[in-house]
Amino acid sequence: MLLAGLTSQRIGLLCAALCYSALLTNMALSAPPPNADQTLAPWYKSLHTKRGLSCCEEADCRHYPVEIDSGHYRILYEGEWVTVPDEAVDRERVDNPTGDYVACVIPRRRPTLVLCFFLRPDT
Repeated sequence: MLLAGLTSQRIGLLCAALCYSALLTNMALSAPPPNADQTLAPWYKSLHTKRGLSCCEEADCRHYPVEIDSGHYRILYEGEWVTVPDEAVDRERVDNPTGDYVACVIPRRRPTLVLCFFLRPDT
């Protein structure tokens, strides 16, 4: 076994290092696009799930093409249409300054998961 012979302290340190590495990787993948409007950063940082988790620290929040199919939102993400879970749709927040839908997608996850979805102002 790979961990055979390691003390519990070293295993703990190894686990902590791996968790920290995963956190840094996820933070890097969920960075804003190069052409992002930095004046919108405070709004993006204020986005949270219904459970109180930060949307943009956990996911990549931006505009994606949107369609509505049988009453459900779908986004075009990396060439495939992904259904937005109903629990991800925030129908209460009306202060979207972007003028368009905003979806927060967990990067590099299969199946693709939309963590948060914010309606455009006119919906």
